[in-house]
Order: sequence, then structure tokens, then C-alpha cells
Amino acid sequence: MKVVFVHGLGAHHTSDLFSKIAEVLGFEPVYLKYWDITSSPGWTKIVIDYLKSQMPEEDHIIVGHSLGGALSPLLSNEKTKALIMLAPAFQIPVPFKIGLLAGLIRKDHVTLDFNHRVIISRVDMFRLERMKGMIKEISLPSLIITAGDDDMVDNEGVYRFYIDKMKAPAYFVDIKDATHSFYGKESEVADVVGFFLNRLINI
Repeated sequence: MKVVFVHGLGAHHTSDLFSKIAEVLGFEPVYLKYWDITSSPGWTKIVIDYLKSQMPEEDHIIVGHSLGGALSPLLSNEKTKALIMLAPAFQIPVPFKIGLLAGLIRKDHVTLDFNHRVIISRVDMFRLERMKGMIKEISLPSLIITAGDDDMVDNEGVYRFYIDKMKAPAYFVDIKDATHSFYGKESEVADVVGFFLNRLINI
């Protein structure tokens, strides 16, 4: 069994998180990277097609963080046994969304996670909206872990989105006092992931 990790926009912020999860699970890690794919028309399809081509042929689970969590359901195939989405960036808080759209924020981007300077732009926001429309249903056992103090993701919106799409057992866990990057909470997140796989779906 392999564990496929898909990073978010702040790719370097999740190295400790992914390492801890790999350590707890004991699976062979596969790291999918797309941060060097330059922005261009059709970026979403280019990234999805590229990441799909990198998926292992063996049985695996997918662990995605932030934008990687949003991408994860679109990367699954017949060898995917479960999805784990960490702070999936499907629902941006309304004040920031309004500010970006209306130009009330005087830059092309806004910093949302002040601990690690996770940045989202107007372009990123529209990409996320496009990905949401591409997901019709999720038919794999899934674990969604949200961060209690996440200032980048509207957790209630995430719950509503996934509940509407789920056609298989889904588990929702909120990590209290965690920020979007789960900094300082890596072990807690890894333990929840291990419990989900080993106890709930017997992987």
C-alpha cells in the first residue's frame, strides 16, 4: 500500500505534516508536486491531467492538504482505497471572497494564514470554484479533517459541500486550535488518520 501526498499552495508548509502521517501509517510515500507548473489558460486541467499521470499503479490512499485536498477526489482511480482531505480549500471565507472580487483588498492576493503566509489570489479562487463544479460525487471512504482556527477555509461550507457529494462513508474531524497548516498539530492529525485507516475501514 502506498500513500500519495498532494500539497497545497503553500507546499513547503506541509512537509512535517506529511512526514508524520507517513511515519504513523508505515506506507510507502509518494509525493506529487505541481508548484512548478506555471499559470496559464487551462491550468486546472493541465494540473489534474499531470497529477493523474503520476499516480501509482499499486493500491494507494490519497492525502491532500488545502488545494491538494480539493484536487484529491479528481485524482482517484480504481486503485484508490480512500481519500483523506486536510483543510480542503473548497470554501473561502465570505469576507475575503467579497474583498477579492470587489477589489476592496488593494492587492491581487491576500494572506490568510498569518503563521505561515499562505496566500490566495483572485485566480486561485476561481480555480477552486471550477474544481468544485468538476466533482459530481465521491464514492470512496473519506476522512475530512478541518482546522478549528482556520482563517483560509469556511469549515461549515466544507461540511455542506462534502455531505452533498458523499456516496460512501465519510468521517469529519475538527482539530481544535489548529491553523490551516496544522502547525504544531502534526502528531494529532497523523493519529486521527491512522485510526481512520486501521480501525474504521481496515486498511
